[in-house]
Amino acid sequence: MRSAALLLAASVSLPAAAQDMLTAGLLFGFSKHDGDSGQSTQIGGEIAYQRILGMAGPLGPFGMGGYGQLEGVDGFRHGRYGLGLRAQFGILGLDAGLALEESDGTRRTTTYFQLAPTLSGGGATISFRIAWPMAAEGRYPRELGLVFSIRFPLLQGERRRRGDY
Repeated sequence: MRSAALLLAASVSLPAAAQDMLTAGLLFGFSKHDGDSGQSTQIGGEIAYQRILGMAGPLGPFGMGGYGQLEGVDGFRHGRYGLGLRAQFGILGLDAGLALEESDGTRRTTTYFQLAPTLSGGGATISFRIAWPMAAEGRYPRELGLVFSIRFPLLQGERRRRGDY
């Protein structure tokens, strides 16, 4: 047990500089609301900021930031918008935030709390999205979805910690 703890501690490193990243991405998703017979499709975009905080372990560096998403649902019949926080530890991540899905003519506009565990490789990600409505009457029910994204770096830079010159 002690050797496993030493191995983990030895694999963690703190870089001299933190790294800031601004990315833009394309989103493609499939989702289903509870009780619906079919699925819906989403196509959209994302802009995100992430700060690599420094600790790097066996899965890669740790970073935190935020994101904003715009999606057209079912051929842009209505919109879905998201805003939230993102945590990333190497290839594993978690998005947590709020989403708003516009009315489809049958259901009223709905605000959701959403969580999306993420697996990333390079600029590609796959997320399992779970969204819970914040109110019920006449609104969309819970949503489960799979979202694929391709992210492109817009800006990337380093910030030195105080005292490092």
